[in-house]
Amino acid sequence: MDANRLEKPVSTNGAWSPGAEVEPSDPAYVAPQLALIKSKWFDFYTDKFLKQFLPVKIMLCKKVDSVFTTYIFTPIITASKGTKKVAAFYNYDNIQVNYGDATVSTMTAAEQRAFIYKVNLIFMQSIFARGLSAPSSDFASSADYMSNVSSLSQAYSRGIIMGTSNISAQLDWNAYITAMVTYSTPQLNASVANTDSTPAGMLNATKDTAGQIKRRYNIVRNYFINEYGVDLQVIGNATRGL
Repeated sequence: MDANRLEKPVSTNGAWSPGAEVEPSDPAYVAPQLALIKSKWFDFYTDKFLKQFLPVKIMLCKKVDSVFTTYIFTPIITASKGTKKVAAFYNYDNIQVNYGDATVSTMTAAEQRAFIYKVNLIFMQSIFARGLSAPSSDFASSADYMSNVSSLSQAYSRGIIMGTSNISAQLDWNAYITAMVTYSTPQLNASVANTDSTPAGMLNATKDTAGQIKRRYNIVRNYFINEYGVDLQVIGNATRGL
């Protein structure tokens, strides 16, 4: 593990910069950890996809703790360090993967679903950060990104799901990909108020009043199916055990 390639969290006046604290895997658990990575990550993708999008390094770890700033409010407000165990974290040219210890052999079904969610989300975020996936021309031309958007309902009516600020085809493309790998088909089709900013219900007419979101969702989904043989929605369904 090349520690020099990791973004180390730094404290400034008690506030911590984003990053992760990691420790290398226990060699005794590398084999089951690799099996976990294969079944809950790599098996969702084709060789073509992995060759195109995997980072240079996958770091096998027994500890991956996301670091953040937390606050103590009494007797005075004081910033301090908070940590949370996560399944994976990305940084520069690498993704750090957890469970390289005895816990890999005792993961519950819920923990395995959480692993699928986190490691595949981190993979997508790594792809976005490295600028490797640009929107297809038919996606970019299928929504108006030039006019201002004043509300979520207006954005949804145009097929824009990324929000209302600094809208762009690239960020919207990323948002559609993220929705597919983190939300199941039933969640995307549920009826959810059009004031909700999450992907939940984005394919239901309550949000998708003009049918534009469904049309653009299919553009993104079919692009990866046709270009790489990968159905990203299968991953979102797997995060919910479907």
